[in-house]
Amino acid sequence: FMKMQTMSFEIQRAQYPNFLKPWTKEEESMLEMLWCDGNTREQLAVKLGRHPNSIAVRLKKLGIE
Repeated sequence: FMKMQTMSFEIQRAQYPNFLKPWTKEEESMLEMLWCDGNTREQLAVKLGRHPNSIAVRLKKLGIE
């Protein structure tokens, strides 16, 4: 089971370089700016190197979704 989790983590990190890394204030500011510019969650995921679910959760936490 651990090997599968590690493999999944490695796959996620390869696709989303910031997967499970803490958000910085700069990233949050960029997220808000890009969101207000009309980018989709999927576009934000690519631009910020984050999983689309992480984008959705952070938008909600910041109260800007």
